Amino acid sequence: MKRMLTGFLSAALVLSGFPLPAYAQEPLEVINVMSSPAQNAGRLSVVLQMGYREAAETLAKRNLALTLTGDNNESCRLELSKIGSEQKFSFGGKEAKVKLTLHNPQNVPLAGNDKVGFYLLEFFDLPRNLKYRVSFEGDGYSSFTSQELSINEYVPKLCVSAESGGFALGDVTGDQKIDQTDFSKISAALGKSSGDADLNFDGKVDITDIALVHHNMGAKRPAEVYEGAMVTAGILDTDAIAQELSKSGVQLEGSLEDLFEDNGQAVKLVNTKGGPLQIPITFETPKVMGQIEIVSPSINGAPEKGNAQIEYEDGTTEQITFDNTSPAGAHAIERSPGDSTVVIKLNKRVPVKKITITIEKVIGENGKVSYTVIEKIEFLRDIIPDNIDLGASIPKNVYAEPGAKQASLTWRAVDNVDGYIVKYGLSANALNKQLRVGTNEAVITGLENLKTYYFTVSAYSGEWTGDPSATVTCVPQPNKAPLPPDNLSLTPEDSAIVVNWKNAEDAEFYNVYYKASSESEFKLAKEKQAGTSFRVSGLTNDVSYDFYVTAGNKIGFSKPSLTATGKPEKETLKIPELPTLNRIPNSAIIRAELENKNNVSSEYDGKFDIKWVYDGDFETHWTARAWWESSRITFEFDEEKSMDYLIYVPRLNKGFPESLQRYSIAAWDKDGNMTWLTADEGKLGNRPEGNVGSAPIVRNNPKETGYAILPFKRNDHIKKISVLVRQGDGTPQPSSLAEIAFYTYDDIDDSIRSLFTDNTYTAVASGATQAKIDELRARLESGDGYYVNKEILLDELSLAESLLKGDKSGIGAVMDQVQSRDSSRDPKKINTFQPLGVTAEAGKQIVVYAQIPEGETVNLLPTQHFAEAARWSGSAIKLENGRNIITIPRLNDVSPQKGGSLYLQYSGSKASEIKMQVRGGNKIPVLELSDWHEIGESEVKARISAYVSELESYYTSKLSGMNNNTLQTHILNATEIAFPHVLLSLPASQVRAGLGSNGVNALYNDGLAWEELMKLMYRTHGIDEADLEKSASRHNIRYMRMFGNAFMYASGSHIGIGYGSCSGMIGGRPTTVTGANNANGLFGWGIQHEIGHVMDTLGKAEITNNIYSLFAQTYDGRNNALNSRLENSNKYEAIFQKVTSGQKGMANDVFVSLGMYWQLHLAYDGPDDNFYNELNKIGGGDANFMAAASQVSGKDLSEFFRSWGLEPSGQGGGAEERKIQYLTDESRRERIAGTSRQSGSVGISASYNAATKKATVSVTPASGAKMLGYEISRTLNGKTEPVAFLSAKSGKTTWDDSLGSVNNKAVTYSVKAVDILGYVIAEDSAPELKVEHNNLIEKGKYTTSLADGLLTVDFGSSPQSIAGIVFNEFPAAGQTAAVSGESSSSDITETSSSPSENTSSDPTQSTDESSSSASENASSASSQSESEVSGSSTENTSSAPASGMDEPSNSQANAPVKDSGPGFPVITEEETPVKAAESGTVKVVVTDAAGKKTTVLEISYEEIRKDPAKLRFFTRKEADGSICPFDAKTIEVSGLPAGISAEKIDFAAYPGDNIEFGINGIGILGRSYGEIASGKLIVTGSFRGNPVFNTIRVYGKSQNVDYTGEEQKDTETDKIPLEGEIYLFAAMPKEGDMAEIDNGLWIFVPKQQSDTTGSVQEDGSAACAGSILPTQIMAELHRKDVPEGGNGRITSDTRWIPSPTYESMPTIILED
Repeated sequence: MKRMLTGFLSAALVLSGFPLPAYAQEPLEVINVMSSPAQNAGRLSVVLQMGYREAAETLAKRNLALTLTGDNNESCRLELSKIGSEQKFSFGGKEAKVKLTLHNPQNVPLAGNDKVGFYLLEFFDLPRNLKYRVSFEGDGYSSFTSQELSINEYVPKLCVSAESGGFALGDVTGDQKIDQTDFSKISAALGKSSGDADLNFDGKVDITDIALVHHNMGAKRPAEVYEGAMVTAGILDTDAIAQELSKSGVQLEGSLEDLFEDNGQAVKLVNTKGGPLQIPITFETPKVMGQIEIVSPSINGAPEKGNAQIEYEDGTTEQITFDNTSPAGAHAIERSPGDSTVVIKLNKRVPVKKITITIEKVIGENGKVSYTVIEKIEFLRDIIPDNIDLGASIPKNVYAEPGAKQASLTWRAVDNVDGYIVKYGLSANALNKQLRVGTNEAVITGLENLKTYYFTVSAYSGEWTGDPSATVTCVPQPNKAPLPPDNLSLTPEDSAIVVNWKNAEDAEFYNVYYKASSESEFKLAKEKQAGTSFRVSGLTNDVSYDFYVTAGNKIGFSKPSLTATGKPEKETLKIPELPTLNRIPNSAIIRAELENKNNVSSEYDGKFDIKWVYDGDFETHWTARAWWESSRITFEFDEEKSMDYLIYVPRLNKGFPESLQRYSIAAWDKDGNMTWLTADEGKLGNRPEGNVGSAPIVRNNPKETGYAILPFKRNDHIKKISVLVRQGDGTPQPSSLAEIAFYTYDDIDDSIRSLFTDNTYTAVASGATQAKIDELRARLESGDGYYVNKEILLDELSLAESLLKGDKSGIGAVMDQVQSRDSSRDPKKINTFQPLGVTAEAGKQIVVYAQIPEGETVNLLPTQHFAEAARWSGSAIKLENGRNIITIPRLNDVSPQKGGSLYLQYSGSKASEIKMQVRGGNKIPVLELSDWHEIGESEVKARISAYVSELESYYTSKLSGMNNNTLQTHILNATEIAFPHVLLSLPASQVRAGLGSNGVNALYNDGLAWEELMKLMYRTHGIDEADLEKSASRHNIRYMRMFGNAFMYASGSHIGIGYGSCSGMIGGRPTTVTGANNANGLFGWGIQHEIGHVMDTLGKAEITNNIYSLFAQTYDGRNNALNSRLENSNKYEAIFQKVTSGQKGMANDVFVSLGMYWQLHLAYDGPDDNFYNELNKIGGGDANFMAAASQVSGKDLSEFFRSWGLEPSGQGGGAEERKIQYLTDESRRERIAGTSRQSGSVGISASYNAATKKATVSVTPASGAKMLGYEISRTLNGKTEPVAFLSAKSGKTTWDDSLGSVNNKAVTYSVKAVDILGYVIAEDSAPELKVEHNNLIEKGKYTTSLADGLLTVDFGSSPQSIAGIVFNEFPAAGQTAAVSGESSSSDITETSSSPSENTSSDPTQSTDESSSSASENASSASSQSESEVSGSSTENTSSAPASGMDEPSNSQANAPVKDSGPGFPVITEEETPVKAAESGTVKVVVTDAAGKKTTVLEISYEEIRKDPAKLRFFTRKEADGSICPFDAKTIEVSGLPAGISAEKIDFAAYPGDNIEFGINGIGILGRSYGEIASGKLIVTGSFRGNPVFNTIRVYGKSQNVDYTGEEQKDTETDKIPLEGEIYLFAAMPKEGDMAEIDNGLWIFVPKQQSDTTGSVQEDGSAACAGSILPTQIMAELHRKDVPEGGNGRITSDTRWIPSPTYESMPTIILED
């Protein structure tokens, strides 16, 4: 298409018989995408504590209800059992909502068959102008009504219970009160089965019912009302807050008001200067408070650690730290899922003047805090934009403001685009993520704190994408102080202790505190330590000290860590006392030799002597130079010796004793015959590939004792012996030897062993006699120096003596059912612990007597009770066949009581041959049902019965005297319950509490429930039941110390739960008990969620692990279609929004993202199918997920994945006909029930509102059909894509489309009706709309003052680009207006929060206004000097009517006027009436930031009165009418007539390019004009833009009629470009370049000029009969960044218009 730029102004088009065309100039308006808080939205919090705890299903029978009543007498009754998790209701003419959460009596979310302890109700969006009362009622309950509650200043928190408010169970008579009448009635019914009197529904009236009435009789204290979150409107000094934020370099993405409104709008605060990220909160007057809460979404950027500096009314200050950091690798659930809450308690109720919150760490960042995300706050950045460059499409002045795990970006808007693409990544060369937005700001979430991110911004319009901006960087910063550091450990040194701890997320530094344990006050040892270790010196050796650490960052400090205790020790060589009995003197050693003589440390400086290792001096030694060189030493004796052990003393300096691990020994007789005395038979080498497993482990805990005992096979002919001791992998020091000691064989140990039948020492041998026992005891007591502690040997003799007498009570804990758990072939390896049934205190010694077959490896695993997530299990201790003396290691320095349960690990094939006895420690109750499926029900219940009895006895004897705090920490409060696929390691007290009165049946059902849940979990993982039975590993659910706000967590080999959740683990019920279509008893969402973390294969933490939770939640053993959490929490509406948003990647809301995975189950699973079972079997991990999903479904799921923002890969199979991205749980239920595809019709209409820049789409729904809803699509720039989905469940039939930057373009909306199964059953399209609006500046961005006809506009510190003015209303000549005597002599400031627009949403009306507007432009332009431009005329022309105002009917002076016309005040007797001047000139002067003044407009009253609502563009005189935007700091509008209102005057930025067809502007040129010959068909119209950079393309489409079938069918061809030449007509300026113009005209001369009736068009279709053009045409205006740079981007287009027939075309004459 040829384009020509004509350098003169085209005057007019001569249209035969038709008026001159007029062209619309609608202003462009900028949408602020940040939502403003609803000032009328109030909150109310209600907590109902149940005095009598019952299951939720029981409470549902009591018809509990809450009634909310306003002081306007309006009320709303809500039944608690029917609310679900969220319910909307109408109140005060507004939509409000209530959220309900159920907690158990321990105040953690309900799990298993927990009873309800609390109903937590949160009301939102209540009218604030009302006061409220809350009432409760229920069958059998006394009623309750609260006092009047105001929600204006605080969010009230009403707490109701039996004691507080008197809402209690006990109303027998039904009069809603509990008194003597109820007591008399229930007493009379005692022993009967009276329905009314049976309060607890147990079928009889007994003492329980009487007690309930008696206890709840009488007056109760009033319900407690707490003043919760402040309603902050009007109480904050927002100016001071904004100034402080700006000064400190903290920038906001969002509004300052949203930061303190509970409206769900998250705000990002970005730290641009790299200093502390601080949030100052200043109050207008001090406000009383007692607690501060910071609520954030649980995403990257949520505050984790920091401090709050509190300034009180009296001037005193206090710093309070907070820390919510989770341990690495642990996934925690908070009590409010999806939220991260920081609680800062002031510990008093006190007036506060100012709060400064310092954020030191946020989720996803380490190091400095670059940003934070807080759900209560949004900040507006104070950035002065540069001048707008109308000719450029590259976004300028891009600013990235760091927040917590996010970055907030803003940039100068680009004109004539649809939106922007933000690309970002961790490298400027790897911007691999993107976000698409509609306005010039974006919040990028999900980033990692303290990492540098790179960003670019590109504008887009349709398929065109502009060049990226300059790259900017941003380092997200934490927004809260860290959580306390964990994993404290102490390393003692001489007069010092080294404190070590785990790095706390978002911590920049640490403070270390210490004190002597005997002292009361801690002292600061080190402030702002950078690393995670610090040496505290100047201590006294052997004195106990306590230590704790706080983590800090710019926000503040964490709470203290747990306290660790230790003693400094001088590093003196503690010479061990070696056994003396039967020791071979060193003099018997005649020679010693290193196998590798060079393997000697360089520290000896070549002076090493091998004799040092047997010289009796412990301070001389040998140390290896390299771990990979041989450390074998051979010793030769003077004669053969009989030996079975030796003692090996390593170098005694720190780190050497604990480095010894395994050994290997060989011997030679005097004839040189060699024999291996250890099982490795010489295969143990110094290299890692050596046969480590068969070599024995050194005994006697050399770290504690100073020496190792190396037993070996007895040999009576040892002339030479070689010893190799290997250091452990990762140990601190290499192999060493300070002294070696050899011992002649003594038979006392073997003699004692011979008293017993085997190595378990549990039965005496047949040859054992009292005499022999007495003889051995005498030998022991007569001497010392045995390598085995004499007390142990004496204990063994006492045990033999008791057994000889038939007394078995002295036997310790016996393990004779060792299980082999070889997980090497398990598809999912988790935990292979087997409980030993013993808990032992750290530092104490136990002895394990083990019967272990040769070559088998059995390990003992020590653990810490109530431990931290990362320090709960010790290293494996290999058990040897025979006696194992073990000192229980201390696993941490912080637990109140050190020690815990012991476990076994064995994976061999000889489990039945392994037995052992444990002496020492404490036996705990163990229920062993790992073989549940191999034994009958009677055996299972018999074991359970025995266990329940043992548990009760154990509790009575060991635990009953402990208080609650002691029970939570004591190592004796432990029990183990081993089911086939789960091991429960729980407090014995909580298990006992969870069993209730029928413990055997409860625990039996609990086991069935766990097995049912595990089968479901494993099946989802891809492991079927047959394979599951072969699995050796299982889940271990343990009572553990919680961190932060967690009450459960998952961490690899175990799931940790808090004390309050433990009893719920015993309350499970299988679906055979709960029944079909009833909520199951499979332990609740929390534990299922954590199991999901362990099982998940897809790797989207907090998302894909919840697939397991959903399968468990919806499972009933039948159709498995119970309500899901997505359904109960109404997440499907947010899901529909996501899949129609067009945004790439996963949603920030984890439950919305979960919807994608769940919909595949909803689409393809039958009653007992499991989509993820099949997907995981074929390896559908995250990288292969989409391909695997296609394979499992047999469908091409491209549309589905694209709707979710993913680019599909690996798709195959047939196309999926359904729109499964809209499926809900109900869809699957209907499909399973056999519901067929529905039928019906649908309609759609659309309108546009320029004032709001929104299109309103209305749908006429299908009637009588089961529907999911209606997919609304938008066609813009020729591209059609879904933009909304109106669910049938919501009942909504209208939708507002915020069109953002879109302007001057045609938009079409269409709808597809989607039935309940996902099929599209009907479609419809609305007529095309033209989106046109002015780009009005929000009145809130400037202030005005009007006096004596001068309007002064001040933009403050943020100059705005202004391109024009709109008067909206202008007094007619002589019109009377009221002027106050005072206002005429003083400034009047007028502001407005919303812009004024005069654009109709009616497309037809809009066209008329467009015509009028353009006509006036042409008229105005042609009135210039004729020497500069040519005029033009039309045949039979008629002028467009002027739009002046009518004269008022009453205009007499001093007389009251009822109405002086639109927008003008009514005259009263106190006001002076003034008539508007007949004529005058309004002058507009702009002052820029540098103070330069420019006159941009001078216009007469007469011209304004023709059309006051017209946008008058600013210009410079030399520009000849070109549009000239100015960066304005102030504007002065002078010469205004009396009576005009500043509120009616608007200012506009450049509204963007525009193109229109002329009215009847398609015709035949009457006479030649330039190179355009007469008789040519031409198409004419107007445009706004810059003809240097603009070009126009004209398109057509034809309608075809198919007569071949029985019925006539109409079809349309695709949009095709029309060939021809384009002429652009515009004024050439006297000086400078061509600029934007508003009055340009364009002409298109089609290449096809002959009558083509009956001929074929280029696209193969027939032209319209009697027409040269296709049936319909449209035009696009394109803009380039360089004059000849191709097509550029689409900046405006027209609607499709019908082509006139050749006969009806007008004659057009062009004249100079």
